Amino acid sequence: PVVFANDLVASGTAAIFAPAPAKVALNPFARVPSRAISGVSAGHVAVIAAGTGLGEALFYFDGTRHHPMPTEGGHSDFAPNSALESELWAYLRAKLDGHVSYERILCGKGFVDLYEFAKIQMLAVETPHMQARLANCPDKSAEITAQAVAGSDALSEIACRLFARIYGAEAGNLALKSLPMGGVFVAGAIAGHILPFMQREFMQGFLDKGRFAPLLKHIPVWVVSDPDLALKGAAQLAQAYFA
Repeated sequence: PVVFANDLVASGTAAIFAPAPAKVALNPFARVPSRAISGVSAGHVAVIAAGTGLGEALFYFDGTRHHPMPTEGGHSDFAPNSALESELWAYLRAKLDGHVSYERILCGKGFVDLYEFAKIQMLAVETPHMQARLANCPDKSAEITAQAVAGSDALSEIACRLFARIYGAEAGNLALKSLPMGGVFVAGAIAGHILPFMQREFMQGFLDKGRFAPLLKHIPVWVVSDPDLALKGAAQLAQAYFA
C-alpha cells in the first residue's frame, strides 16, 4: 500500500526525535522539559517551516506518544505589529491585489519582496554592486540572505531582520494557540541560512506578546537543520504504520 503524509507531519515527526547536534536552541529562557518518553520531551509540539511556502503543524501528546495534526496555518492573515509592518502589508496587498498571508512573506520569494519594500521605503540605499549582482543572479533570495549574513549589504540586512521578526511573531502566535510545552521546532531550509537573525530578531518577534510574553519564555524553541528531515520523518511514519 501507498500512504500519503503531509510534509510538515513528516518533518515534525523527525524533528521531535532529532539528535542534539541537529538542533540549535533559540530561547535562552526555556528549560527543556525534564519528563521524557523514550528520550523525547513530553508535551504538545508545534512545527513551523518556511521554505518554498510556510508550513505549520501540531503534535498532540497523549502522555505516551505524539499525534500529528496538519494545518494550513501559513495561509492565515498577516497581522502587522508596527508602523513599518503596516506599510509592508499595504505594499503587498497592492502588489498581490488581495489577501496577504504569512506565507506571502515567509517563503523564499519573500526576501525579494522585503528587499524591494525596504528600497522603496528608502530604509537604505541600494548599492551599484548589489544592483548588479541581483540583475545577474538566478536566485535573488539566496544572494540577499548571503549578503545579509555576511553583513555586507544594508538593504539585505533590513530584509532579513524583517523576515526573521515576522517569522518569530507567527511562531509565537502558533505557540499561544497550541501551548506546545514540548517545544516549537523550526524546520525548513531558510532558518539555518539566516541563523544569526533567528537568534535575535526571530526571538524578539516570538516573545513580543505583551502580557503573555512570560508564558512564551517557558517554551523551548529549536532550529532543526537537516536537509533530509522530511525523508527521515516519512521513514519513521512508514515504520510505525507497517509495524
